[in-house]
Order: sequence, then C-alpha cells, then structure tokens
Amino acid sequence: MTPVAVLRTFLGRPAGIVILSTVGVALLALIDGLLYVPTFAILLKVVAVFALLGAFPGTILATDSRSGLAVADRPLLRTVVCAAIGVIVACTVGFSAPFALLSACVAGALGRLGMTWARYVDF
Repeated sequence: MTPVAVLRTFLGRPAGIVILSTVGVALLALIDGLLYVPTFAILLKVVAVFALLGAFPGTILATDSRSGLAVADRPLLRTVVCAAIGVIVACTVGFSAPFALLSACVAGALGRLGMTWARYVDF
C-alpha cells in the first residue's frame, strides 16, 4: 500500500480522526509551550502532572476486576497507589501540606471506589 492509501484508510475511521487531531493539538501545544515558556521547568511540571493523571485511571484499570483489563483485584493496593499519586501531583504543582493531604484523601477515595466511578469516564 502506498502511504496515501494508508492515510486514507486511517482517516476513514473515526478513531483515526480523533488520534490525528489529538496528536496535532499536542504538537501545537508543545510548540507553543517551547516558544513562550520562560523556562522548561514549567513545561516539565505540566508534562509530569498529565503523566500522573494518566497513571491514576491506569491504576484503577489494572487493579479492579470490574474493568475487564485487571491483572488482579487489589482494592487496598489501588487505594494506596492512588493516594500516593494524589500526593505526588499536589507536590508537583506546589500545593501546601494541607492541600496535599486533601489530594491524597480524594485520590485514595476515588481509587477505592475504582470502576464504580471510572466506568463513566471515557479512557
């Protein structure tokens, strides 16, 4: 197949259009960030927060038997890991200690609930 035919096949599916538009927006945001961010520290914090927010539902999917993708059903591990992710996100953003504790409590509670709430989020 020629590259043009592959591109047409890819864009012929709704998922292909979504993936292409997401990559396009991410590249534009990266270029904009590189041009206008005074230091790379701010850009790295943003990337780190998004990576940690991706780890949050990933933890739920991997450790909740109701997800269909679970390796094992481990509610305590899921709660602890999600609480740790909440603390790390709060520290990365630069919140004070009470907000980091609140973030840990909220993330831990959402982790404990698992797929009860996560099934309504489109991953």
